[in-house]
Amino acid sequence: MKNGIQIVITTVIIAACAAASGAALATRSASAVYDGDVIKGCKIYDFSGEEYFPLSQLARIYKTQIVWHPVTGKVSLMANNRRMDIFLKSTRYMIDGKRKRMGALVRTSGKEALVPASFATSVDFNDLAQTSSSWNPESSILVVEKKVNILAPRFYSNQDKTEIVLEQLKELSYEWNDRKPGKIVISFLRGRITCETIGIDDGVVREIEATNDGRQALVIIYLTAGAGKPEKKMLSNPSRLVINIPRTGLAGQEANKIAVLPDTSTVNTAGEAKDAGIMPSSASVVFSGSQETPAASGEIKNTAAATPAPVTALPAAAPVAASLKPAPQADKKRRLIVLDAGHGGEDPGAIGRNGTREKDINLAIVLELERLFKEAGEFDTILTRTNDTFVPLVERSSLANEKRADIFVSVHCNASMDKNSGGFEIYFLSEKASDDEAAATAILENSVIRLEGKPSHKRSVLQELLWSMAVNEFINDASELCSHISTEVMRRIKIQNRGVKQAGFYVLRGTQMPAVLVECAFMSHLGEEAKLKSRRFQHQVADSVYEGVRGYLLRKEKSNVAKNE
Repeated sequence: MKNGIQIVITTVIIAACAAASGAALATRSASAVYDGDVIKGCKIYDFSGEEYFPLSQLARIYKTQIVWHPVTGKVSLMANNRRMDIFLKSTRYMIDGKRKRMGALVRTSGKEALVPASFATSVDFNDLAQTSSSWNPESSILVVEKKVNILAPRFYSNQDKTEIVLEQLKELSYEWNDRKPGKIVISFLRGRITCETIGIDDGVVREIEATNDGRQALVIIYLTAGAGKPEKKMLSNPSRLVINIPRTGLAGQEANKIAVLPDTSTVNTAGEAKDAGIMPSSASVVFSGSQETPAASGEIKNTAAATPAPVTALPAAAPVAASLKPAPQADKKRRLIVLDAGHGGEDPGAIGRNGTREKDINLAIVLELERLFKEAGEFDTILTRTNDTFVPLVERSSLANEKRADIFVSVHCNASMDKNSGGFEIYFLSEKASDDEAAATAILENSVIRLEGKPSHKRSVLQELLWSMAVNEFINDASELCSHISTEVMRRIKIQNRGVKQAGFYVLRGTQMPAVLVECAFMSHLGEEAKLKSRRFQHQVADSVYEGVRGYLLRKEKSNVAKNE
């Protein structure tokens, strides 16, 4: 009997150990994003509630070299001319000759070394990999960004010069070398920048190359034969090196040949675009969503809306040189741009898998756009919201009409049930959507109506008035504006360009000026969600919209001059 009891106890212990062992080796799928790129095939181990990453997986994600030392029982990670030694079945590791400890024991499973999840976000490991990381245990998402202290080069093509801006997180010492004809080399000591090549081809600058060389960052500017002597200055708040390269007569001739976009409009309009010429006296006007917007004065005419003829979606224009901005003139009319950050307040918009809220991204991009237009010195701006405020859709478009704006731009982020869908889209108004996906996007953006509650009498009258207006007058102009912005996106951002589309967005209805809705990227796409949160991507979108608006207005000015001659 005693032997029988011992056998039972032994069996129970073995079963318990087996169960514990099974629990210790439990794995689940995880997601990783490195600098906006989704890394597939990731997993995470769970040991009694402690989360672990396979070390070989981290080496693959962070692009570090891994070397195994089975005799000494350690693994080495190497990156950026540095080395970290991690000791198996221990909490010890060494970096730069210093002994340190991580938060939990390094475990092994077969031929795999497992490190605690907290190691992936540790200061030492991210210093080695030159990254910054965040781990969300609830969504099992690891987001990794390259660590830089110099942001991506920004460029703006003017009629008299090309301006290049190199913004730094803190001011860095730099060396300037323009001794070799056709090339400027700028070396930032202790700098770090994302490696890329940016094609410009605006008649002054051919391209910009950004790279890292040891402990310094290099920015190389390749010039055309028509570039003049460059001028540079370091500015603060934020720290940035601004480079102005004059345009010679030769550069101007070359740019004029390639800077004009083809007329991509395919829509027959009911009338010619009218000039909305009354500007507010201040450079920037802020609209408070807490107040009712009065109906516009006699500028809004209650005319029956003609049903727009079916139109085809416009393809994104092929990449061309940057549009050129004329130098500001004292007697030149200032253009009014209304910038609309989609959603806000109790309406978060789309929410990404990692918790990013569309309303926050929209506002960040719009605030950057406002800064760009203000610094240009030839625009006035109105923002439909400057903080986390809910503004009814009808009040956004009616504000643009009331202030007689020249351009209306609504900024949004897209979403889809298909988590693999991604890319940039831009829309102008049409009651007939260009495709099923465009119709679905409009339904998504228009769903905010449910939060507006029962409209007041004033808002109901205003809504009926806006919806009854003839929108055909500005469809051609809006489609051309879309093409300019889409072209700039192709030149600046590495993202799928889904082109120019049409759909029935409420926020665009009744606008008495060219009005477009920008879908920057897909919040439902894990990689694009990470990009949308990055300052780099937000700047790129803002620059694309800004340059697209400038190019459109310049083309209209040239067209008007030609008509009057």
